[in-house]
Amino acid sequence: MTRRLVALHVGNFKAFADPLCIPLKPLTLVITVNQTTLDL
Repeated sequence: MTRRLVALHVGNFKAFADPLCIPLKPLTLVITVNQTTLDL
């Protein structure tokens, strides 16, 4: 069973009059090394 964060509930802040629910979707990150800045 995989558990993941699906939403962020924000409330009790002066910037938000009413509680706010922000849905989150999966994000895939691909991190690689930049070959032009690699010093060998």
